[in-house]
This record gives sequence, structure tokens and C-alpha cells, in this order.
Amino acid sequence: MKGSGLALGGLAIAGSGIGRAASQCTLDTGDCYPTPEKRDAYTLFSEELDTVTPPLRPAGMDELRITFMGSGFPPARPAQEMMSVFVEVGPGSNGTAPDQFIFDCGSGVMGNYTAMNVGFKKMDKVFLNHLHGDHMSDLTCIYTFGPATDRKKPLYVWGPGPSRVKSPTPPRRLYDDGTTALCRNLREACRWHTESFSFLPTAVEEWRDETPKWGLPVAAVNVGDDPPGDGFALYAIELDWTRVGVAYENHETGVRITHFPVVHARKGSVGYKLEWNGLSMIYTSDTRPETMCVQQASSKETEGKGVDVFIHEMVPPPEASVVKALRLPRVPDPVLQPELYEQFQKHVALAATVYENSHTPQGAFGYLLNQIDVHPRLTVAAHFTVADDTIACAKKSVWSHCKEWIQWLGKDAIGGATRGYMTWACDLMVITVTKDEIKQYRADVDPFAMSPLSSYDGTALPPKYPSPTAAIDTTNVIQPGPDTYCESGY
Repeated sequence: MKGSGLALGGLAIAGSGIGRAASQCTLDTGDCYPTPEKRDAYTLFSEELDTVTPPLRPAGMDELRITFMGSGFPPARPAQEMMSVFVEVGPGSNGTAPDQFIFDCGSGVMGNYTAMNVGFKKMDKVFLNHLHGDHMSDLTCIYTFGPATDRKKPLYVWGPGPSRVKSPTPPRRLYDDGTTALCRNLREACRWHTESFSFLPTAVEEWRDETPKWGLPVAAVNVGDDPPGDGFALYAIELDWTRVGVAYENHETGVRITHFPVVHARKGSVGYKLEWNGLSMIYTSDTRPETMCVQQASSKETEGKGVDVFIHEMVPPPEASVVKALRLPRVPDPVLQPELYEQFQKHVALAATVYENSHTPQGAFGYLLNQIDVHPRLTVAAHFTVADDTIACAKKSVWSHCKEWIQWLGKDAIGGATRGYMTWACDLMVITVTKDEIKQYRADVDPFAMSPLSSYDGTALPPKYPSPTAAIDTTNVIQPGPDTYCESGY
């Protein structure tokens, strides 16, 4: 596999510097496996980083805080749920108010939001990069359980509009596959749930529509028949994925979120750039190596300053991924293990096909990162199956492109003027960002912690159903009493 297009992730994909890329394709799976590095631990994260314990203090003055509630590649594994990034901004010294956002909400991440003591009240603005299940499936939980607790206001979901790609099979349907359709169908799919919970208050008298303050590119669409301010009202804000545009601009909090097209799986995927108080973060979510994220991180688009945190997906080369997935110590020997080797090759071919459709292998990541003319203060590789062995292998690929400047972030903070550091995301990694420093932490959570208690602001409106039993038949219910059980529940 020496010099193969797969070895460093097909660097020629980037479209330039083919000769130079080919000369750098000297790594292969044999350089990573067998490995002395641990296959079952991310040592830096689990043993070396300083810790923070939930509930975290509110984001500080002039502080941007990024928490990875999910960081993995599908299917989920206990160490890494699917993608979700929770971003909080504190009060600004210029008088702006705090704000918070969710970027993607794939399967399993709600457990981490609970462990971090983040209530549904803070989960009212969700930005989807694309509509794959590993990026939006826990939207169901956010939507359905929020109104029963402390989100007595609508849920707002940003995401791309329809792909406009016709089905290749007759009658070549043009599917309505955008964010509004997703939200509309979700709302109807959850009808039984929402009705069954509507014996509880789901709205407050004091609600006021805040969307006029958000600088939305289009009007937010209430996809159902719920009252405008109700907790079960689900609003979609569809973004034009073909161009760069503003998705959210709130002058009260100072946050501006821009969307831009990326290349992933099907037309209709976007990345986001958040700018606030002189700080900036880019989150591409899933994408093949492409030029738009480089442009958004460039000096031209950041007034010469560069981006503070650049979060981009990375996947191992196909061979390395398959070696790990098959629980093998090395590539099978084609002579001694012909059947296993054939199985291995089939999986490698499948992985390479998926990558061509969707992802950025680690070598292409290194090439792309080196094209950004002002190095990010911190680059974070996400959507990557982290362990000491995969990270060690990935470092070799990134180093081959960025060895003149790249440094690996450890437990120590980096100063405000320092640029060119990199780390790999894991669930419950917390990154604090100010103009003076950036530091990564591990959240030390209680896996048995209960979800935050409901505490909402305002005066509750009467619920839709008048009592807890209004929508059920109590004929066969065993009631408490002296001959059954105590009404207290004990």
C-alpha cells in the first residue's frame, strides 16, 4: 500500500499540488499497525487534562466555551456518541448578554447534556449542518421533552434547504428533503407524545417572539398547528446551502453565525462560522476536503486575524479504519490468511467509496489545514474514532504537511497570540476560549446523575388537557388504598 491513493487519504483530492502530494504518500497502514500505542484509551484526555465538574459556572465575561457532547463516527460507541457541539458565550464587556447554541445533535448525546447539567431551556436553538441521522436524531428528545421541563417556549432549528437532486430511478422524483420537511414530519411523528404530555403546562404568559432580533435570512416557519409561543411549536429556518449567508445575528448578545456550503454525501450540507466579541469558531461538521472552509478561515474573511478555533472532521485512512473495526493487530497476510484478507479488502473498498462521497481522511486534513493562510489558534479534529493508536497515526499524516508550524495541545493553556496548535475531540471535552488564552479540559461527570430539575421563568398558561387522566382510560387502573399500596408511593 506504499504510495497508494488511500494511504494518506488521497491527497490529490484537494485538486492541487499533485506531484508534491504524491511525494508525501509514504505512510501506509504498516506505519501505524502493529502499534505500541494503546488501542483502548485516549490517554491525554482521560489521564492528563485538568478537569471541570458539572454544573459548570456560567461562561465568564468575554469567554467563549465549547463543549463536545458528541464527537464520534457512526455507529456510536460508549466512548463517543454521535456529533453535537454546545457553544456558550458569556456576557461581553461591551454590555452584550449571554447566548448559547447547539450545533448538530446526533444519537446518544442527550445523556451527555444531562451529565453536564444542561437543561432544555438552554437547548432552544439548534443548527444542523446536514440531515444525516448521526447529526440530528436526538432532535426528537430535545423537541419532545423540553416542554415538559423548563423550555416553555418554541424550539428553533436551522438547517439547509432541499437538495434539489432528483432521484435517478423513474419517475425521478424531486424529494422535499430540506430542514422544513424534516421538522414538519418530526412534529407529526411525535403527535402521540406531545398530546400525551400536554396535561402539563407548555407555555408561559410572558413569552414574546424574539426572532425579529435574530437577523434571520428568512422567516421562521411554524411547521405545525401549535400556538406560536408553545413549547411544542417547532420552527424551521431553512438556509440557502448554495451560498455564504448570515443565519443568525443578534445585536443583544453580539453573536453572528454565518453558513457556507460544504461537500458531503449529497447537495445540501453546510458549515457554520460563529463570531462574537472578537472571537471566532468554525464548525464544518462532515465534509470532503474543500475550499470554502479554507476561505472562511482565511485572513480575508477574518479581517487578517485568522480564526480562533477551527473544528473540522477527520477520518483515518480506509485500511486503518478496517484494521480497527475488525479488531485485528495488523493487515491480514494474503498468503497465510486469504479469506480474512479478502474480507479486509472488501471492507477497505467500501470505506474508500464512503470517503469519496463524504469525508476528509487525515492526510487530506493536513493538506487542507496547511492551506489556511493564517493558522488557527486551535484546530480540533472531530468525528474521529479517537484512541492513542489512531491519533498517533493521524499525527504522522498531519505532520507531513504542517511540520513547520503544527504543535499538539496538552494540558497547558496557549497564550492569546499563539497559533498553530491542534487537538482531537472526545465526548465531554470542554474548551474555553478568550482573547488571552485557550485551554482544553475533561469534564468529570457523574454517569448516574439525574437530569436538571425543571425551573422555568414566567407564569404558566393552563395546559391543553385539564388533568393527568384526561386522555387515558382509568377503568383498569389499580388505585392506592389500604389493600393495595400507599398513595405516597412508598
